[in-house]
Amino acid sequence: MAPHTKTGLESVIEMFRVMEPTEAERLLANLAKQDPTLVEKIRANLFVFSDLSFQADATLQLLLREIPLDVWVVALRKADDELVTRVLANLPRSARENLEEERATQRPILVSEIEKARKKILDLAAELEKQGKLGLLRKSAVSP
Repeated sequence: MAPHTKTGLESVIEMFRVMEPTEAERLLANLAKQDPTLVEKIRANLFVFSDLSFQADATLQLLLREIPLDVWVVALRKADDELVTRVLANLPRSARENLEEERATQRPILVSEIEKARKKILDLAAELEKQGKLGLLRKSAVSP
């Protein structure tokens, strides 16, 4: 079987996945003026880091077990309070305390490091979904 080559749409979706949500929304709004159908396709397939905030507890717990805590510490940098709260609520007490301590003593970090950590989590989520081990809700399925 030949290796999968990404389509242009897959590449665009990957780019949007790691962007700051406000920047992604701004770009999608501008793109919608030119090609609303393309934006619909992007939104239908787009799963972004902030979408983790409305996933089932079981989904978050699976991802938390599979991804090392140090990756979560970086990925949660500049994340919405709602997402941080959901992640903390789904961790065992000792892991939650470790994560909170790490977040309180964080060193300055490059945005590219945050994006890399988030991509690692999103890539695993996509892979687990493909394997049928979890179902991901996308923002487009939850709200207009």
